[in-house]
Amino acid sequence: MRKLWKTLLFLVVIAGASAGVYAVSRNGKKGNDGPKLVDVTTGSIVEKAVAVGQIQPRQKFQVKSKISGIVRRALIQIGDTVKAGDPLFEIGPDPTPLEVTEVDRQVDSSNASFRRAESEYKRAQELARSGVLPKSDLDQKKEAYELARVALTKAEQNRDLTRKGRLTLTGTESVIRAPAAGTILTRAVNPGDPIVPLTSYQPGTEMATVADMRDLIFNESKSARFRRISSRDAFRASRHRRSRKKAPRCSMSKSSSICPIRSRCGRATPRMPT
Repeated sequence: MRKLWKTLLFLVVIAGASAGVYAVSRNGKKGNDGPKLVDVTTGSIVEKAVAVGQIQPRQKFQVKSKISGIVRRALIQIGDTVKAGDPLFEIGPDPTPLEVTEVDRQVDSSNASFRRAESEYKRAQELARSGVLPKSDLDQKKEAYELARVALTKAEQNRDLTRKGRLTLTGTESVIRAPAAGTILTRAVNPGDPIVPLTSYQPGTEMATVADMRDLIFNESKSARFRRISSRDAFRASRHRRSRKKAPRCSMSKSSSICPIRSRCGRATPRMPT
């Protein structure tokens, strides 16, 4: 019996010592968890949001040709930076045999008309010097001579454009140039591809796409916008359903003559007998 009491006393002492050690350690931890001092800094509050979409340039335009033919040379690559007026493509002519024949016959006809008008004008000058031809007739012959020369020049230019793609007299070439500065995003044609010109009744062949990459915008996709709007509407609808209160039911019994919630349930109050 005495041994049993010694064992119980020993266990009680060990339990008390353990409780004391635990209490001391816990109080030490509480002391360490006191208020902390931090440095106050000023800055902007940044709100982050996740959205699905594409980053696109604000201004983007297509490059098209106003003359028909085939691409002789491509002077740009995707990613190149161009300025307004820089050459992009060189267009070579691709005439049909009928078109070549027509421009040649037009030059021959205009040359014959010019030579005839030239000879008549020289004859009129000789007659005017001798006093036989009046000045008004001489002016008419001169006008016809000038018009015939203009018609011959126009026919020769048409022949040069049809055959060579450039004008020999003025040095004009069939070169497509950049209408504005930007970066080449796409190049849709390669050397040898045919080109359909841009007219009032047809859109023409898209040759390249140029955009100003210094001004970009974020374009959210339609599916992401629809999900965002749908989730917002669902949240508002759930809030509206939670905020709605159920109309109380009328608790008027048959034996009662007064409805406590007459204004809400709409049940008429029976009249008392007189």
